[in-house]
Amino acid sequence: VNASVVDTNNNVYVVGGFEGRSMAIWKFDSEGNIDTSFNSPVGYTSFLIEARDVEGLDIQLDNDGKIVVSGTITDENGNCCKTNEDGRNTGQCYRYLY
Repeated sequence: VNASVVDTNNNVYVVGGFEGRSMAIWKFDSEGNIDTSFNSPVGYTSFLIEARDVEGLDIQLDNDGKIVVSGTITDENGNCCKTNEDGRNTGQCYRYLY
């Protein structure tokens, strides 16, 4: 886990790497339990980037409740992905060079 953010209901979202090729977001309720209603029934969602050494580094909540994560791919590229507040992927995932 590399970053976290807390929403107005004290739910905690965390981001990190997942199986070396994906970024993932996990959601925990205000008592610290995994929230299985997030991308039901698993409690997390992941973005398969199809690269090696993918790492989620930052997470933010936007004004309309969507979750935005960013990270790196093999130290050369970056990525930014967005998911809905219920954990469903919006299909918005971008790679960029820096």
